[in-house]
Amino acid sequence: MGAETECDEERLLHRCIDLDPDGWRELMDRYGRFLSAIIRRILARRGLPSGPTEVDEATEDFFADIFLSKAAALARFRHDGPLRAYLAVLAANHARTRASRLIKERSHADRLADPDNLEEISRSDEVPDSSLTKDSVSEALALCGSDDQALFQLLYVDAVKTEEAASFLGVACEVLYNRKSRLLKKLRTILDRRRVRAESPQPRGSREP
Repeated sequence: MGAETECDEERLLHRCIDLDPDGWRELMDRYGRFLSAIIRRILARRGLPSGPTEVDEATEDFFADIFLSKAAALARFRHDGPLRAYLAVLAANHARTRASRLIKERSHADRLADPDNLEEISRSDEVPDSSLTKDSVSEALALCGSDDQALFQLLYVDAVKTEEAASFLGVACEVLYNRKSRLLKKLRTILDRRRVRAESPQPRGSREP
């Protein structure tokens, strides 16, 4: 991204944070179609209606949400990547929340992992673990940072391919493959440590923390 583009995005960001209506219209005009594509894919992968009407409604709802929050979400932007990548994560999170709300009566709506995902995590250090479960992965993921949780959601809940996720986030495929590998190893390490603690004999009279 050139310096001129960065300055332009910075000006637009501050206009939106200051709740300038024209700034918000420009933000929607500039990124609306890109974010709609992300929302459409997530809704479709959840088996929800994802036609133009539903996607337009969800996209408008997303922009309304961040506007009503007085742009707090935009103010948290750390400038550690393109603005469009940050918006992509916000839109994906919004779409997931919307999808979960729409299909909450279906038990699989909020699963953190399916058997294939568990198998990939178990292979991350080539040590299979028959005790690996959805709940154990959920607990391990809760100990990871928000960026890791967002990446896990994108890759394993929404089933977005790594190449597509890299495009959404505005990074090279190699970068995302490395992030994915580090995330799987981190989960594997947390799970192994928890298993070792569970299997270690406890002193008489002590309680498991």
